[in-house]
Amino acid sequence: MHFLSEALRAIPDFEVQFATYLVQVGTQENPKAAYANLGSELNDPDMIRQFFLQSGADYIVEGLLQGEVGHYDISIRVFQHGFADVPQAHQQRFAQNDLADSVGWMLNIVAAETQASVTEEAKAMLQVATDSGDAFIEFLIGFDGMNYIQGTQGRVADEFDPVAAFDSLISSLEKDPDYLAPYEAAVHMARLCAQYRLGNFEQIEARVQKLIALAPKDWRAYFALGELQFSAGRANDAVNALDKSISVLDADIRDAQKRKETGEDVEVPSPEPALYSRLGLAQAAVGMVVNAERSLKKAVELEGPDKPSLDLLSVVLAQTNRGHEIPGLWKEAVEGNPTSPHLWAKYAISLAQAGRHDDAVSAFEEALQKTDNSPIVKRFFAPLLAEKGQLDRAMDYYEDCIEVSPQDVTMLLEYARTLERAERKHEIPDVLNTVLQANPDPNTKAITLAWLYELEQPKRVEALQRAQTHVENEEFTKAIEELEPIVEWMQDYWKPWALLASLYNRVGRFEDAERAARRTVEIFPSWEPAYVDLANALFGLNKNEEAYVMLSFALRNSSQSIPIAVQLALAAKRTGRDDEARRIAKQVREIVGPGNVEIEKALAAAE
Repeated sequence: MHFLSEALRAIPDFEVQFATYLVQVGTQENPKAAYANLGSELNDPDMIRQFFLQSGADYIVEGLLQGEVGHYDISIRVFQHGFADVPQAHQQRFAQNDLADSVGWMLNIVAAETQASVTEEAKAMLQVATDSGDAFIEFLIGFDGMNYIQGTQGRVADEFDPVAAFDSLISSLEKDPDYLAPYEAAVHMARLCAQYRLGNFEQIEARVQKLIALAPKDWRAYFALGELQFSAGRANDAVNALDKSISVLDADIRDAQKRKETGEDVEVPSPEPALYSRLGLAQAAVGMVVNAERSLKKAVELEGPDKPSLDLLSVVLAQTNRGHEIPGLWKEAVEGNPTSPHLWAKYAISLAQAGRHDDAVSAFEEALQKTDNSPIVKRFFAPLLAEKGQLDRAMDYYEDCIEVSPQDVTMLLEYARTLERAERKHEIPDVLNTVLQANPDPNTKAITLAWLYELEQPKRVEALQRAQTHVENEEFTKAIEELEPIVEWMQDYWKPWALLASLYNRVGRFEDAERAARRTVEIFPSWEPAYVDLANALFGLNKNEEAYVMLSFALRNSSQSIPIAVQLALAAKRTGRDDEARRIAKQVREIVGPGNVEIEKALAAAE
């Protein structure tokens, strides 16, 4: 269906979407998606009618692929909006080596039943660059896995293993080394796994290394390897892989230029700015600041007028106490693209960050003139105006921007804080409710709900303040007595749950501590102390292996968290993973340095 859709899009006036049925699995706090198993028959016509209502489509095409050894049977139906009679299914058997021809067969059927003409562009989309049916089928299997990751934005079911999809794509490439599609799909899937931190790192890394061995003169797998290694915290290895990707591409460019000079009709590749920006990030992570600056400047030089790598270069310069150089870089970018609201906003913000607030205001004022009062400029001017005490103008600008982007959660929360400063607290709950209706991420939802409770139910929240006073006086039982009624009334208010988790551990109520810590994590996944409290509760219940698994997962999601890393070292020690405990302790010491008595005490216990 993906290939059929691509071919249909080449027909004028065709708007085409292809859909797969996904069902939600996992938990409400951590939803995931899995492909629905629709069985081995075409869909019920009533389901198609429902899909017409949901999609507003003029036509719906559905198909069924069934296979046996050596051949595949395809059935396809084309429904028109408002159909009364179920259309006849078209059926055809294809030998395994001829399966790619099925797309052209389907295209002709859809064109005939929708009164469309098959264009030459559409026919060109039908070309499958392999004569091997086995290679094509292995590609389809792996491509399906890649699409699944992309379509769910990484929220795949726990049972899904991307390694199997990689193996199919690699098998396809081995069957036909000139077939580029499986290579490109595998590279893209490796980048998706890096982005969403999916699968077993070592196994995926091994597959990418195999891709490199199969196509050593293609830079893209080296690039994917660098991204994968960087996402796993192996920045040194990432530097080497990304550096290699640049050298391989440079060699390809030089080779193509020489061939072109000898009269060959060959396209010369262009340098890729993304390679230099990623390399700069990795170099900065391992302290190669001068190299990082050089790489990022090269990326900026190669980029178009919007200069996305300037943000990264600005961070590197700020970290090396050269923040005063940043406004000049943005000013140069603005001069090259004087009507870009994004660049003007970045330039003005850089002036404010350099302490040149009056110059920043002047830049914003000029930006409004040059960009015809762009909402983007207003959106970033508003917080500076609020900081300077010009609250009415700031709120006017926020309100203008909210009309354009009514569900911009970050902006809505900034507006709410400005209302608070302007002593218009009675208006804040409506803004916070708008934030909650925008379906924000769980962490933003937790913070917003807590603020809403504190505004709308101040009497109940007073009990939280009393509990904190009891904690300061080491009256832990009294604090618990204050908190327990709060969580009964406000079960998604994270603050009392978090405090209860700590207090239950202190008084030895480990089962209650586990329950409270898990609830905190469900509500507010990025609250790191909750993972420490949950680990302590599990240690108290002698659930050491469970604590180790939980902390390993938590550290993958919060790779810079020292408290979680320390707890993981302790869990590794408790579960007999002594080498891992020592390795984590060594890494923590390298980051924290000497002199932190509490951390040193915990690390000593882990060792």
